[in-house]
Amino acid sequence: MLPTGDRDLIERETRRLVETFRGGFIAKNYPDLKGIGVQPEWDQWAYEAFLRAGVPVD
Repeated sequence: MLPTGDRDLIERETRRLVETFRGGFIAKNYPDLKGIGVQPEWDQWAYEAFLRAGVPVD
């Protein structure tokens, strides 16, 4: 979804993944954003959405 550059889609899909894998979803920044055609800003949107939707760890 990141290569779309569609902020709403990126944020929505990030939330969906966090909700789907409650506690079992691991996210990591991709090391070569340029190589997959992703702007750093788009990656940041996903990161921020991930933090907002995150499941607290006890």
